This record gives sequence, C-alpha cells and structure tokens, in this order.
Amino acid sequence: MFNDYWLVSDQTKAVFQAVDHSGFDFFPCDVSLPEGEYQGPAYWLCDVVRILDALDEAESRLKICRRGEADYRYIGDKFYEIAGGARLVFKEDAIGAARVFRMAYRVPTIICDDVLKDACKAASLKGIKFRDALEL
Repeated sequence: MFNDYWLVSDQTKAVFQAVDHSGFDFFPCDVSLPEGEYQGPAYWLCDVVRILDALDEAESRLKICRRGEADYRYIGDKFYEIAGGARLVFKEDAIGAARVFRMAYRVPTIICDDVLKDACKAASLKGIKFRDALEL
C-alpha cells in the first residue's frame, strides 16, 4: 500500500483489467536507479475506484457506528466497524456485474468476488491476500 494505492506489475494490471476493467484505475510509475537505466517491467499505482452501497446490514454481523455516538470518528452518517470480527453479506442486485469494489461506509475495505480471486491465483500473482467476508 502507498497511501491507499497498490504498487502493481504489468501482469497484475493485465489480470485486474481483464476481470473488471472499470473497477480499477492505474497510473504509470517512473522507476529510477542510482546507476544506469531501468530495463525491467513497468509498475503502476493501482486504485479500486468503484464504491458501492451493497452491504445487507440485516444479514451481516458488524458494528455500525452512527454520527453522534461517542465512538464515531468518521465523515458521513455511519461507518462500518469490522475490528474484532465481522460477517459481511452483500446484496447481489446492488453489486450487479462488478467484480471488485470499495464499501460505501468503509471505503478502505476492498471487496472482490471469487472470479477475481481465482484469476489472481491462476496467474500466480504474489503479495495479494484474500479473506472470506463471512469470517472476518
């Protein structure tokens, strides 16, 4: 992570774009060395740009912090707290064809489906960790 961006390789970028082209945004990185020119593969700053309000609050188990409560410390009317464990269930109709997104009331959290996870594993991508949203 680099200020909420991922530093990804060309291979990772290709996998992400193939699975969900509009879910990600990329910015090319300049690579410099103390001596000589860099001749390796390209690197990119990557961001998940889609934000969806898709959590089924009634079926999920998590703390919902609302504005005005003593422990509320975020912007907006509410914030989803998952520290200490959570079970997240999503509304499929709100997700549609999206393969990756950030949660509307917990923007740092990135959610993806098994299609993206399986594509990353099939491409042998390294450095990406997946957790089951039903067992956080």
